[in-house]
Amino acid sequence: MQRRTVFAGLAIALCVSVALGTLDVAVEIVSPTGSQAPGLVSVVVLLTNVGDEAANVPRVDVTIAPSGYQDYRENVAVDVGRSQPVSMNSWNYAGGVENCMAYITYPDDVNHSNDTAVVVVGGGGVSDRAERELGAGMGLTLSPSPLAGNVVHVEYSLNQAGPASVVLFDVRGRVALRRDFDGSRRGDLPLNLTGLSGGVYIVRLTDGRSSVTQKLVVQR
Repeated sequence: MQRRTVFAGLAIALCVSVALGTLDVAVEIVSPTGSQAPGLVSVVVLLTNVGDEAANVPRVDVTIAPSGYQDYRENVAVDVGRSQPVSMNSWNYAGGVENCMAYITYPDDVNHSNDTAVVVVGGGGVSDRAERELGAGMGLTLSPSPLAGNVVHVEYSLNQAGPASVVLFDVRGRVALRRDFDGSRRGDLPLNLTGLSGGVYIVRLTDGRSSVTQKLVVQR
């Protein structure tokens, strides 16, 4: 009887340990940085595992605006307490002020406040840096959610009217759908998801400088 009690206690302790595990990866742009001269500039993102479980980030995206640079990497493994640099393709900097944004698509991440990094870079170097998801003035609501039909309504608000994008990622970080649009400050964007398999998706609204995300469950 005493042995059973000990085993039961160990089982409970193991369950509690597993339950307390956290997945949390922070994003930092380590290049471009410093003064930039027009020409090719290396683009490097640093992922740091600040949780206590090993992470396999499905997707890392980088965009630089207004030049239109876009790149991504998939399935980046980051051990507990370690950092993993992700080298991207070179960016051809033509001069002027650019907004460089890097973000991860990681549905299981428990802390989305450090999933996006932004630097404002120009010929004089980095003039602004933010290691958090810039959602001020931006909003994203999905209805209906869960989605049993084919059309989901994306009710959005932007920092300012202009070009924006809505991207759906599956749990492996693959792009399932992308819709670029020229939006007003607030609006409703219907998306026809006919043919999309059932499952969990991450919906990200971005204007090239800031972004917000929501989870969407598709029932089939």
